[in-house]
Amino acid sequence: MARRQVSTLDRSQAPYYLVAVLSFDSRQALDDGLASAEGQAAAADIGNFTTGGATLFVTDSFIPSA
Repeated sequence: MARRQVSTLDRSQAPYYLVAVLSFDSRQALDDGLASAEGQAAAADIGNFTTGGATLFVTDSFIPSA
């Protein structure tokens, strides 16, 4: 797992403290994972470790930089 710092192009304070990248083989796999008991438990737990809320983004593809 790589740790990356969240920053902005103009070096101003980023609106995010932490970004987690989760990969799934397909959109259906993502939907199934979120609908599972484990996915529901993970979603319910977010409020236990975030103080400023959480924003979830879904993208169709992600190509990490080398």
